Amino acid sequence: MLEEWKMKRKAKKEEKKAAKKESMATTMESTNNLISGTNERSNKATQRLYEEAWFAEYLEKNQLNTAISDARKTLFIQRDKLLERMIRYNKNYSAILKKENYPNKQRDIDKYIRGSKNAAYALSVVCNAIRRLDDLPDEQEWCKIMKDLTKGYKTVNAISTGSSKMTKLAFWIQKAKMEMKGDISASAMEKYYGKPIDELLQSENLNDVASNFLVEDDVLDYSDQDKILDAINGGSVFKISPETVADVADYQSRQAQRSGGETIFNNTEEYTNPTEMNNFDSIPSNL
Repeated sequence: MLEEWKMKRKAKKEEKKAAKKESMATTMESTNNLISGTNERSNKATQRLYEEAWFAEYLEKNQLNTAISDARKTLFIQRDKLLERMIRYNKNYSAILKKENYPNKQRDIDKYIRGSKNAAYALSVVCNAIRRLDDLPDEQEWCKIMKDLTKGYKTVNAISTGSSKMTKLAFWIQKAKMEMKGDISASAMEKYYGKPIDELLQSENLNDVASNFLVEDDVLDYSDQDKILDAINGGSVFKISPETVADVADYQSRQAQRSGGETIFNNTEEYTNPTEMNNFDSIPSNL
């Protein structure tokens, strides 16, 4: 009897152990299923975030690529118009030189010299922007290109409209280039001459035009588009870098705007959004 009782007791213990193991296994399975479900949901959420970020980046990049493409089309159209204008002015200039003297001959000569030099200056602004856009810039570089292009166009406007301040500025920059070594930025000029830019612009009365201080007479010898582009891109026809002139003119305009003085630029608006910067100022028609 005792042996039989012991065997039954042992059997019950084994049953309890087996039941406990089964219960633990069930619990572990449930836990694993829960963890698995959580991980799956987490993975799906992470994947969705990655997809949304990629799509947002794609849209932003696509917007930038569209803006770059539109800008390049506009600039190439302007480049071709300026090339044609330069060639036309140079041919007219060459033809007039061969003519007999007539009452307005010098006036016409001056008109074509000024027109060709102004067009060359505008062409440099356009070609520089095209070169930089060819490198497929990111948004930050795109903004810088558009800001520089805006500065360049404002400088072209000031030159072509015969601004007396622009002429004086061109004179002082040329003088600084001859007298100073290296840096001829606005701040360097002010330090060298011991006067603010605005005071320098009040101290000279000039009958010349800005383009004569900025562009070499050699520009009038060109009649071939490829040679013109080589000369413009190489900078050989410029007495002073157009970028330097634009930077100093921009500096003067900002300083004068703060002090309530007369600015070289018509306005000093800055663009920071690519969609806004796609609306370029027109190249002046009276170049």
